Amino acid sequence: MSLFALLLLASGLRAGDYIYETNNNTINLIAYTGKGGAVSIPATLDGLPVTSVGNGAFYHCTTLTGVTVPGSVTSIGDSAFVNCVNLTGVSLQGRVMNIGNGAFHLCTNLTRIVIPGSVTRLGDAAFFDCSNLTNIVVPKNVTRLGYAMFEGCHRLTEVSLPPGLTNIGDLAFYDCRSLAAVTIPAAVGALGANAFYACSNLTQVYFLGNAPVLGTNVFGSNPKLKIYYPPGTSGWGDTFAGYPTVLWDPRVQTGDGQFGVRTNRFGFNITGSTNLVVVVKACTNLNLPAWAAISTNALTNGISYFSDPQWQNYPGRFYCLRAL
Repeated sequence: MSLFALLLLASGLRAGDYIYETNNNTINLIAYTGKGGAVSIPATLDGLPVTSVGNGAFYHCTTLTGVTVPGSVTSIGDSAFVNCVNLTGVSLQGRVMNIGNGAFHLCTNLTRIVIPGSVTRLGDAAFFDCSNLTNIVVPKNVTRLGYAMFEGCHRLTEVSLPPGLTNIGDLAFYDCRSLAAVTIPAAVGALGANAFYACSNLTQVYFLGNAPVLGTNVFGSNPKLKIYYPPGTSGWGDTFAGYPTVLWDPRVQTGDGQFGVRTNRFGFNITGSTNLVVVVKACTNLNLPAWAAISTNALTNGISYFSDPQWQNYPGRFYCLRAL
């Protein structure tokens, strides 16, 4: 612990399991001193609202297994939960706007976190080496993925990026070795160096807009990788970053009379380039998506009908199209 942190602890106020400081009649948590387990951070201490979890507040709290951050908190500081190696779940209520640099670095057993839509900033390396994190939805107001954001998230299989994202930084998904497919929003204008390096299972990257500017070794060496791009966009050739490109134009038809519920099924037509092979995937929760392939459709003569006879078994189901 730094000398600065020790001075804060020495001068901080104490209430229960927390040491804190006040600022304009609000509270910043300096340190947690409790026994760990599943912890619910209080919304108030000594009659004042807790609005921030300070830098390193839960540093190396190896007994912490879960944490609930109340709606009063708007900021989570740098390295706030760094090296909380037994932390498995985090519940963030809907007012957090900032998640600091390295906030959950080395939370190696973190498997789930729902980032609320209120978040506008994710700091560099915020989830670096969260090696058991399986899926993530980046909130709609985040415009940048910083340096090493998800580096070393070895079990990350699903990531959803917001349409307003403009930049994916250096090493952002480095060594995300379970990631098989990713969709890059149209607003992204730059991919940083080594952004997807060592993603050994990455076979499909879908771009929704024009070809972005590339850093060095964005995708590393991956012989299975293909790049997909939509019609009407520019900057694409036969290869991109050294990988083959494919025009990706399948569309779900919603207005042709075949869309919707039919006898014992829900279905729709898919149209696109002749003989394009499309895999339809489904999930039931977009906040923690776990997409499963349920059908493979070859667009013979540019069209194929998809039906889901199991749709009634779920309260809600969402679909996406991927390449074979």
